[in-house]
Amino acid sequence: MSDSGVTNTGGQLGEGDHGDLIFQGASFFISVKVPSRARFVQLVQNNGGTITKFEKKADYRIGDHLRNDNPPGCITFRFVEDSVANGVLEDPDFYRIGPVPRSSLPFLSTTQSVKTTRRKFTSEEDERIMRFVRRKAYLGEAIAGNKIYQEFASLEGNDTHTYQAWRDRYIKHLKPLAVAQSAQSPDSKRRCPENEKP
Repeated sequence: MSDSGVTNTGGQLGEGDHGDLIFQGASFFISVKVPSRARFVQLVQNNGGTITKFEKKADYRIGDHLRNDNPPGCITFRFVEDSVANGVLEDPDFYRIGPVPRSSLPFLSTTQSVKTTRRKFTSEEDERIMRFVRRKAYLGEAIAGNKIYQEFASLEGNDTHTYQAWRDRYIKHLKPLAVAQSAQSPDSKRRCPENEKP
């Protein structure tokens, strides 16, 4: 696939074509530490985005998910690759890397009371943590440590449990359940039609 612009239907834009560009109106800061940075700059610009030299002025801060020194609020360069490949602006939360910005961390007010009882996990919460962990595994991050669960707990809507509770829920309940279900499912290998009896 060439680095030319892409429409929102997944097709390529040639020189004379017209269509909605997937990054139209969005500004990007691409870290100098991103491998093949020039390629990503070109991909963004070919698809309607602009490059800014200042992180604070950017709608999207692009970094390298294999590095540990990403700035707060950064997303992996795979966001650009996958958006261009699929022809649609992907969900940036799926590609979140680096520490959570301090401005988005929830702090308790002095007038708020701290809940002292446990809250049960809902099936919706189970689905959210499963999707998040799968994404992180796809990006090559460790799923047994604390880091990704701290990040997940700090995301909006996930403040119903502590990061320790989210980690415990996944490691002790959801992961073994998923393994057991995959072991019980029928063999997913394709059958060869020539070998089947009529």
